[in-house]
Amino acid sequence: MVNPLWLRSFLAVVNAGTYTQAAEQLNLTQAAVSQHIARLEAQTGRLFVRNGRRQELTPRGLAVLHYAEQIGIAESRLRDALQAEGPVRGPIRLATPGSVGLILYPRLLAWLREHPDITLEMRFAPEPSVTQALLAQDVELGIVTLPPAAPNLLCEALGKEELCLALPAAKPAASWENLRELGWIGHPDGEAMATRWLARAFPGRRLAELPQRGFINQIGMILQPVAAGMGFAILPRLAIDAFHDQQAITLWPQSHPVSDTLWLVRRKEWPLSRQAELASRQIHELLAQHLSPTHSPLPT
Repeated sequence: MVNPLWLRSFLAVVNAGTYTQAAEQLNLTQAAVSQHIARLEAQTGRLFVRNGRRQELTPRGLAVLHYAEQIGIAESRLRDALQAEGPVRGPIRLATPGSVGLILYPRLLAWLREHPDITLEMRFAPEPSVTQALLAQDVELGIVTLPPAAPNLLCEALGKEELCLALPAAKPAASWENLRELGWIGHPDGEAMATRWLARAFPGRRLAELPQRGFINQIGMILQPVAAGMGFAILPRLAIDAFHDQQAITLWPQSHPVSDTLWLVRRKEWPLSRQAELASRQIHELLAQHLSPTHSPLPT
């Protein structure tokens, strides 16, 4: 059993970088912090090496850091359990792809006005990073389009999100020739999305036949050149619904849309915190306004 006071001093040195600053943060003497680290190292082996004025972790130090972080998570879950009958409070830790985050973030902030004791810690991340954050327990909830294969993750279907071709409202298009005259706006996932969409709408045609009119890697800005009449873009529906100037764009009608199922993912081994349970229900309600229903079975 590791003494929690020693772990507290260890974490302070990790965060501060020096024994002196760690002692100031803990309101202890430097000698006391040094003694705590020495006693911890007597159990674990060497934890730090000096690099200039700062302390850097050894491999054993990294292992102890991971252990200390797990202890912190366990303590947080214990507090949640002990507060089960009181007011709901604490952080909601959520990771989503950018298109989902654009529509969810402002709506979750509005919802949190009714829950002042709950905070939102949200990160926009590519899907592999969402899964990694769930497995590392950095987040409690994640949203993906491809259910992770990890057996300790549980997935719930949120709905189907269409891929849409957005056009300038001032330059509506109705044919392949119109699209070739207009050209397309690239983005990091643009080629893959456009290839899927075009295969359904224009079988036999290739994206390489269309001129590229620009590129932007910020998902919240991809539709700005479209609204300005510079080209079209193919994006998930949520990114389009989140765009601030809806009157400046229009969507290509498609009778057989290309779509992906969005999944809400969590760890299977333990129940969600009370605030994450509330957030999960709110996410279902908010996204139901933008997604098509799905009858996809839950992955096992």
